[in-house]
Amino acid sequence: MSDGGMGDLDAHSAPPPLQLDKVKASQLASAAAAAVAHPAVPPPPAAIVTMDKPAAGDKPATKWNTKNLALRLGADAVSAASAAVLVAPIISIIDR
Repeated sequence: MSDGGMGDLDAHSAPPPLQLDKVKASQLASAAAAAVAHPAVPPPPAAIVTMDKPAAGDKPATKWNTKNLALRLGADAVSAASAAVLVAPIISIIDR
C-alpha cells in the first residue's frame, strides 16, 4: 500500500485549525460564566415525600372483590385439572 494503511488520509499533513483557536480567553470566561448562570439542562425537581398517617381510630376500608367469584373458582379448577392431566403422564414416564 502506498498510503501506509491510512486509506485516503494524508498522515503527514497538519490537522486543520480548530475554531477555538480564534477565541480569546475573555470570551471563554464570559461564556463559561453564562453557562453556569443559565445551564442548558435544568436541575431535576426535588423529590417531595409525604407520608400521611391515618388517625388513631381509622382503619383502612378493605373491600374484597367478590364479583364473579364462582366463575373464577371454576376457571381455577379447570386449569388445575388440565395441568394435572398434562403433567401426570410425563411424571409416570419418568418414574418408570
